[in-house]
Amino acid sequence: MLKRFPWLLHSVDQPSMGDRIIAALLAVLALAVAVVLIVGFGFVLLIAAILAIKLVIGLDIYRWWMQRRERQMRAETFRPKA
Repeated sequence: MLKRFPWLLHSVDQPSMGDRIIAALLAVLALAVAVVLIVGFGFVLLIAAILAIKLVIGLDIYRWWMQRRERQMRAETFRPKA
């Protein structure tokens, strides 16, 4: 690639101040994007964990409620043998 574009050799051998500033800005931008992606992914995982916990607790409450209702219905329809 450098044989095709010989003017790139100057930038590689002795980067100018502008090249260094652009490289630093691109590095900061890449770091900011990485932080946003990591924080965003962590937020998605947090929401998924909260929803999973709510689902498990909700199903547990539903099961308890149905067992309670079933016991009440059995108690109401129970008739001892005479």
